[in-house]
Amino acid sequence: MFVKTLPVYCRWTGGQKISELLSEMTEQIKLARENDLFSFADLNQICPMNNAPLFAYHGWIKTASEFCGKPCTEEILDANSTGKPLNVELMCVADGMKIHIEYDAARYSEKFIETFAACYENVLRQLMTKIFVREIELLDAAQIEVLDSFNATEVDYDDSQTVVSLFDAAAKKFLIAKSSHSQTTLPRSC
Repeated sequence: MFVKTLPVYCRWTGGQKISELLSEMTEQIKLARENDLFSFADLNQICPMNNAPLFAYHGWIKTASEFCGKPCTEEILDANSTGKPLNVELMCVADGMKIHIEYDAARYSEKFIETFAACYENVLRQLMTKIFVREIELLDAAQIEVLDSFNATEVDYDDSQTVVSLFDAAAKKFLIAKSSHSQTTLPRSC
């Protein structure tokens, strides 16, 4: 397997333009390429990073028909071939982009991965259409509707009552209930 890993560090603010953020990331990748003889594995030994989720952008490499002037084909490996709990690959294809996700089914459910992929796609679309980072919505309208359905907790209540009047009524109810119980007296021993 041919792998060229360039670590990228992102920090952004809501008021930052998306174009500026992407330009900063592009510059960081450009500088990393100029100094890429120091491998990510070596860097990780000096400054360990949590690299459990693995995101990879392959561009056109997965759709290439030749490599170094020689014909090549893609070989499909076993499921979760990276061994990582979550592996996300973004590839360019003839009619747009394709996302491929491998995951540890003991850790992530299929529904979670589907939701994650939809959110990921939603954010990528907004990176291309919005101006400022703060305009990016993690969820689309359909996902927000699903979340709102979980929060359907509206109940009719008497809004003429105050906290004090409700407390007073509860206290009176408790006192009446307590006094209505028959009390038994235990004999005293001398």
